[in-house]
Amino acid sequence: MCIRDSTSTHHLNRLIADLLDVSRIAAQRFSVEKQVVSLPRLIHSTAERTASTIPSHPVRVEIVGTIPDLEVDPQRIEQVLDNLLSNAAKYSTPQSEIDLKLERFNDRVRVSVINQGPGIPPAELPQLSARFYRTQDARTGAVRGLGLGLYISKGIVEAHGGRIWAES
Repeated sequence: MCIRDSTSTHHLNRLIADLLDVSRIAAQRFSVEKQVVSLPRLIHSTAERTASTIPSHPVRVEIVGTIPDLEVDPQRIEQVLDNLLSNAAKYSTPQSEIDLKLERFNDRVRVSVINQGPGIPPAELPQLSARFYRTQDARTGAVRGLGLGLYISKGIVEAHGGRIWAES
């Protein structure tokens, strides 16, 4: 009983935190607390921790080239990675590998999360990061969610001066 209560409490806390984040993003009062971080180290540790929550999907990390230390909010970047890896697992072929790739492009870095799944219809791609949006397949399928994760992730990435997008 304690395990279930703990899980329920964690889920409720996450939901409340997400709703607060949504409110701050919508009010343009969302902020990040940046510090100098090794992004490869952060990605490896996040992938390792998240992989334990999605054991049916091995996570493979690939770092391309040399990535300089960056000034980011590590908890918020971890939140984005958690969300992207979780979504990749939810919407991918069972037992398939998820690739997490970090590479440098001039003065920018790109983090890609790649899964093997049914794909997303092109007409739905532009709406993926809209608040409360879920694809038609997600709404009619068995995967639970509120459609907030990508909206929050977009807010976090944009607060860091970046951009987020999806390809199918």
